[in-house]
Amino acid sequence: MSHDSWRTKAFQAKRFDVVVKLGGSVVWSDRCEAAARTIALAGKIVRVLVVPGGGEPDNVIEVLHKSRPLDSETFHRATLLAQDQTGLVLCNGSDELIPVRSVREATRVVETQRVAVLLPHDIFESVDVFRYTNRVSSDSMALWTAGLVGAERVLIVKSREPHQVPVSPRSLAADEGFVDEIFPDLMLDVKIPTGFVGVNDLDALYCRLIGSDTNLKAETWVP
Repeated sequence: MSHDSWRTKAFQAKRFDVVVKLGGSVVWSDRCEAAARTIALAGKIVRVLVVPGGGEPDNVIEVLHKSRPLDSETFHRATLLAQDQTGLVLCNGSDELIPVRSVREATRVVETQRVAVLLPHDIFESVDVFRYTNRVSSDSMALWTAGLVGAERVLIVKSREPHQVPVSPRSLAADEGFVDEIFPDLMLDVKIPTGFVGVNDLDALYCRLIGSDTNLKAETWVP
């Protein structure tokens, strides 16, 4: 039996075309509705799983942590719940963006040409894959999720674009504050094409989502 054969028979693969990390700063801004509409349109064409950032709830936790330090487990769980809250805000009032808590739920949603928005607390609490540290952000969580579900691509949507192109693990490591310090090494481990786009360019966002991005290859790393 070949390597490909047992994988084909044993695993559910290629259930999602793209995992999108949508920054919390985007969701808690006046750009949220436009970004949500763009993602929903793309969801009619490709299978999209969104992993939200923490946004304003996460900022509140950070401020509290500075004035009254939280133990590492409390801090970790609170920041995951902040991502859940941001995901719910993103889905508010939409029939096309659906909050989910499991990969099974997400699979069922994308099969109906809607967008699954992962509320990540339950998965990351049960898998317990990351250390309780602020070295890991929702960027790395989205990339790890893409590897978990066997996504074809990863798209990181942020308030700005990377300073250096073409994008590579090395260039991202040098772009201070753009991604967390784990992300560049995780790219090399997960080995999934990973792109970046600024939320202000909705045309570029849509093209990236559906994979029609021939003019934007500099912002995509391909292993």
